[in-house]
Amino acid sequence: MMKARYLRPHLRKPRGSVCCLTVLLLLLSACRFQGEVSAPPQEELGIGKILTLPFQNMFAPATENLEKRCPVCGRVFFAGEVAADAERVLTVHLQTLLRHRTDFAILTCRTDREGALIPPAENAWRDPQLLADTDRSCNADAVLAGYVYRFKERVGKGYAVVSPASVAFGVHLIRVKDGRSIWSGHFDETQDSLSKNLFQLYTFVKRKGKWLTAEELAISGLERMLEDFPHP
Repeated sequence: MMKARYLRPHLRKPRGSVCCLTVLLLLLSACRFQGEVSAPPQEELGIGKILTLPFQNMFAPATENLEKRCPVCGRVFFAGEVAADAERVLTVHLQTLLRHRTDFAILTCRTDREGALIPPAENAWRDPQLLADTDRSCNADAVLAGYVYRFKERVGKGYAVVSPASVAFGVHLIRVKDGRSIWSGHFDETQDSLSKNLFQLYTFVKRKGKWLTAEELAISGLERMLEDFPHP
């Protein structure tokens, strides 16, 4: 007599579940910070006090070449409009976040008589070693230098825009004793709608479906960037 053959329940392939799980994993993997950070092992840092310098505007409207290379790491950014006061906005927010989120002593001693930040000499921005030598009178262990390549404001309101905000900047932590860049972070984003980019589901929900201002977009980038900032 022929024996009946049965497919064991645990051998059945849950095709629908596998497909759903695959899609979910793809979405989660794509919902990541639109930037990069890099740092060596923490035990090599050897710093406690950081001097923060004002952001440097890297956009030159008079030139036709919109591709700007970072003077510290060589990364290329697509430069564009930088709104008035963008450098100060980025500098202040970066300093505030560092004080609240790290245990480093954050120094801002380069100021004029009115308390305004004094940027380094123009040629210093092109050389990490010159940045490290910018102000040894502060007795800082490292210098934090920022470069803004694009800071374009949105055109429209929070839930309806003609043109979205677009921001690009880079930050580098340079050790004074050897002029070495020991940490760097980059952010480059032009806000997109969910219908154009389904992989931004997590970011879309976090932002409550709102079109951000350039400042809000920049703060979002700084917050995510500093999640990987080293510790003393």
